Amino acid sequence: MVLAFRMRYRLIGMMHTRSLLSMLGGAGAICLSLLLPCTARAAPAGEALVVGEGAYTNLPAMQTCNLSARSIASALQRLGYTVEQQQDASSGALFAGIGTLTQRLKANPKAPVFVYVCSYATGFDDRAFMLPVSAQLSRPADVLPKGILLPPLVDAVRHNPRGPAVIAVDATPPPKAPAIWGLDRLATGLPANVGLLAVQDAHAGDLLSPFATLLAPALKGPVVSGAKLLTDLRSQLTGEAKVTIAALHIPAENVNLAQAAAPPPPAAPRDVTPIFPPSAPSRA
Repeated sequence: MVLAFRMRYRLIGMMHTRSLLSMLGGAGAICLSLLLPCTARAAPAGEALVVGEGAYTNLPAMQTCNLSARSIASALQRLGYTVEQQQDASSGALFAGIGTLTQRLKANPKAPVFVYVCSYATGFDDRAFMLPVSAQLSRPADVLPKGILLPPLVDAVRHNPRGPAVIAVDATPPPKAPAIWGLDRLATGLPANVGLLAVQDAHAGDLLSPFATLLAPALKGPVVSGAKLLTDLRSQLTGEAKVTIAALHIPAENVNLAQAAAPPPPAAPRDVTPIFPPSAPSRA
């Protein structure tokens, strides 16, 4: 009689436990059965800003920058990045894009970050400026009110000390302009979690830039190491005609822009013994 009561209550307890585990799902079942906290730890999504300035109104058009930016944006989206694209943007839109990136990094400080800029660029007073499509330069000092300083863009990423980051600057000096002064200073003082590669190129035609041609296919998962990415690009670009590496900072070895997804949790066991089986009723 007592044995029959015990078997009956044990069976009832198992049925209740199975019902609860089925509602929680596989991961919840394992956590409940092992008395472990159930905390989902999804990898933070990447954040990216991609700028392509090509439809200049007062300078020769550079369709290659539009094509290059689209190619890089597509590669980053395939890696799971949220991409803020700025194509043929005004100075106000570019400032807004930098502000949007800054706000996203404050909300998601551990997210990997990638910034790609392709545009005309020039220098003044040893500072590098990117030029929006509306820029008109009659004299060198005109870049002060009409250009966008590149260091604040670098600072927006550098001030996010916990997330891995890479900044890629694909710059071309305007016609009859000297080399882009100040590009070399972009890599000064960067922390170990931030990599940077800035090149000076002579963009022309309707093809991808040499930098983007090499960079886009390299942004392929499941794992993208920032150190390996920039080291390989340095080796490949060194032999390119009309391409000059102006600034380079190789990040630490553990700076990964994309990582392999964690394996799914094991399936819940088919038979689960109740953690606290009900006690048999006492005999009267």
